[in-house]
Amino acid sequence: MEKLHISASPHIRQRCTVTSLLFHVIAALLPTVSAGCLVYGTSGVMVLCSTVCAAVAADLLCSLAVHQPKAALNGSSVITGLLLGLSLPADIPIWHAALGSVIAIVLVKQLFGGIGKNFANPAMTAKIVLMVLYASEMKIWHMTAAQTAAEKWTSSGAVIRMLLEQNNGMIGESCGIAIILGGLYLVIKKIISPVTPLSYFISYAVLNLVFRMDVPAELTSGSLLLGCFFLSADYTTTPLTVPGKCLFGIGCGCLTFLIRYLGGFGDSVALAVVIMNLFTPLLDSLTRTKPFGTILKLPSEPAESKS
Repeated sequence: MEKLHISASPHIRQRCTVTSLLFHVIAALLPTVSAGCLVYGTSGVMVLCSTVCAAVAADLLCSLAVHQPKAALNGSSVITGLLLGLSLPADIPIWHAALGSVIAIVLVKQLFGGIGKNFANPAMTAKIVLMVLYASEMKIWHMTAAQTAAEKWTSSGAVIRMLLEQNNGMIGESCGIAIILGGLYLVIKKIISPVTPLSYFISYAVLNLVFRMDVPAELTSGSLLLGCFFLSADYTTTPLTVPGKCLFGIGCGCLTFLIRYLGGFGDSVALAVVIMNLFTPLLDSLTRTKPFGTILKLPSEPAESKS
């Protein structure tokens, strides 16, 4: 007869850890990072290096301040720096990019307790702050971007060319195929659920079809693809349930469309994702499943009659 081993929970363990999950995300971002560096050259490399280094340094200092130095070594700050750098124009001043990383790590992540406790996506929240503080610098990009895109759409093989090469000004929007490859890698490895990216993409596509917008150009834009795969599928700031994930993606798609065509904000994807992050607790509460056989409210016992 086998001996009964008594141990503390969890009793079912997996080899997958938080650090390994985060390094999978870093690996998925590498094609997009490589494409951005190839397209924008030294300026793109400098922006990405500044955001990553500033994010890691800020995370390490905050972790040392609370006597938890190992918390800064899980790779989350690298992801935050990469996502912020990919969402910035290549010509932004380096110190602006570094300031954005400090805002993301210190004010959005560490101030609320560190990894897993932030209320919104740190990189996109920092980008919104930078767009408010330095509006003119955040709008600097190559002047030929719109002309190049228009020429591509008037030639043959437009969709393929738009996916392979885009110069929209943001480093991460330089190659749609690279973003898709990274997103598919995360889905195949089961790092993220395909529910949120698909609901985001489909809802945005439906709205563009209904209002007869330039559907191919909108759906192959780098910012939308980056938002679908890497921003809207964050563990901490998105719902846990499948219906909640679906509603979250639909909300992101609708808000992206409304902000892009009715609002005046520069980055509709970033603002849409952050707004929906604020509704995550509500979506979790509305879509939470009830355990089978659970009595929600016990009947009150009848009061004893006084003798």
